[in-house]
Amino acid sequence: MRDPNRIKRIMTLIEKLWERHPDTRFNQLISNLSWEYSAANGGAHTRHGYLKEENEHGIWFRKDLGNVDLFYVEDDKFEEFLKNKLKVK
Repeated sequence: MRDPNRIKRIMTLIEKLWERHPDTRFNQLISNLSWEYSAANGGAHTRHGYLKEENEHGIWFRKDLGNVDLFYVEDDKFEEFLKNKLKVK
């Protein structure tokens, strides 16, 4: 079983980060943190899609921006990332 105390620890870290940027919406903060976590880990957990485009010259596929999915990231890894972010002023 995962340590239930991790919830308070992680939420406290998120609270401290949010207080640095009070004009940021909560989900905006979470989205930004997700992208930053992915970037800090070599683009891990990023999924890309492709868009089909066509005109009179032909058909081509373009890589879409994609999204970050942190579903499988363990809490201790994300907690460590948050702690490191707080060290940076």
